[in-house]
Amino acid sequence: MNLFKKILIVMIALAVFTGIAGFFVLPAVLKPVLTKKISETLHRETTIDQIKINPFDLSATIRGFKLADPGNKTPFVAFNELHVNVDVLTSIFRRALILEEARLDKPFIGVTR
Repeated sequence: MNLFKKILIVMIALAVFTGIAGFFVLPAVLKPVLTKKISETLHRETTIDQIKINPFDLSATIRGFKLADPGNKTPFVAFNELHVNVDVLTSIFRRALILEEARLDKPFIGVTR
């Protein structure tokens, strides 16, 4: 097997591993960690229905986020969907996180007197 074939096989294996880890493993790990950390930090019950990550275009989507308001049935903060997409090249050159797109669907803030 020549060097070109070995490099090609390694690159394909890395792409498959990145895809599996990004699409399936990372969301399953992030959902309970984010829910727990947000709940501990803000002292409010937090729920997240779904997290989707695309490692190839560096985008993430959070669906069904609710931050409970203790003693009240309506949530304190909620949204249907938050989608962010990172601009990779600009982020690298500027050494900062640059978002290409950020979209928030059906935000809700519950204010009570």
